[in-house]
Amino acid sequence: MVPVECFPSDRRSDDHRQRSRQSLNPAGHNQRGFFVSQKTLFDNSPKPAARARKSDPITSVIAAERVERNGTAQSNRDAVRQCVQQQPGMTSAEIARVIGVDRHEGGRRVSDLVKAMQVKYGQRRLCTVRGTSMQTVWPSGFNQ
Repeated sequence: MVPVECFPSDRRSDDHRQRSRQSLNPAGHNQRGFFVSQKTLFDNSPKPAARARKSDPITSVIAAERVERNGTAQSNRDAVRQCVQQQPGMTSAEIARVIGVDRHEGGRRVSDLVKAMQVKYGQRRLCTVRGTSMQTVWPSGFNQ
């Protein structure tokens, strides 16, 4: 069997790993005193934001940026989140009626919160506002 030599790049990565291990003290702080923690699955969850599709006209992109900048989208997301926590199992149109926005805005904010894993979709049922079958919305930790 022929001995395998480490290539320089392998040695550098081993040295880097060794330095990384040495740079943390037992309390989990690095040499500069900053606390270092391991990321969890939930640290990478996306932040909710109003978005426009790539295929939408530029006016939709501008509108999405405007509602984020002036705080309208965030206040509507907060209202949707509170409504879902207080009355789980509503449809987006029902939520929109309760919080006082049109059904499109309610649906957009529900979608933002679903993408951010703060609420989740549930079973479909007949919506009392639209009279059509729509998905219900539930808090993310809620078991139906």
